[in-house]
Amino acid sequence: MHTKNISAILFFLLGCTATAQADETNQANVQFGVQSFRWREFDDNGGRLLQEKGARFSIGAAFDNYRREDSGTLYGINGKIYLGSVNYDGQTQSGIPSTADVSYVGLNIEAQGGYRFGRRVGLDVFGALGVDEWLRSIQDGRTATGTVAYGYDEYYTILYGKAGLGFFQHLDGWRYLLQGGVKMPLSTSERVDLGSGVDLQPGLKPSAFANIQFDFGSGRHDRFGVALYYDSYRFSESDPELLTSGGSTYLVVQPRSHMDVYGLRLSYYFL
Repeated sequence: MHTKNISAILFFLLGCTATAQADETNQANVQFGVQSFRWREFDDNGGRLLQEKGARFSIGAAFDNYRREDSGTLYGINGKIYLGSVNYDGQTQSGIPSTADVSYVGLNIEAQGGYRFGRRVGLDVFGALGVDEWLRSIQDGRTATGTVAYGYDEYYTILYGKAGLGFFQHLDGWRYLLQGGVKMPLSTSERVDLGSGVDLQPGLKPSAFANIQFDFGSGRHDRFGVALYYDSYRFSESDPELLTSGGSTYLVVQPRSHMDVYGLRLSYYFL
């Protein structure tokens, strides 16, 4: 994975929150999550080329001031590592149906900022900047005719922005937060580690995200939280590039791609 890129962006995002004044609204937590993952690719006519489905798991941490009960500035940063093995149902370059397993391991870091309107109940307006980097490793599989379909690795780096609205309410002993909005890739990079290798840039398209978070406790005594969330990416087809493999040269593209994730996240607060 492109660790130098991730490290540079991580330090930048950490710097965005390092200037935040420490007060009673700040909170920090560690998180564990499980998600239902789906990745699909489509041809020019809208026909599905492949689908990957399965469970992935994540661990992470977050720091923010979403505990505040009055109007004012919002800020936060969160990060997570995710991994899992999913089922691949697709086809070879020659169009022969094939199946395989695909393993994922990735890192996502996101910085948020916004403003809260209301006291104990009200509206949030927020934006975010994040980086998502993952390894997609397609294992060797089998075609419908029983022959071996050889796998390969792909490395993705996505810089994205978010804009959204939230509704919050603080009650005695618990609170909840609803969020939703639009997510937009700002830059994309895909390295295909096959033959001579090739660098592709999937096209930029908007997608949606949503989150509902429940926290239990009172004031600084919040200790546990649970969230249900939806996240997604939409990529249009990349420009074609030349790739050499097995003595032959091919013109390759990353097809139009959709990613959808439905997740459950558990949090434990230590601040």
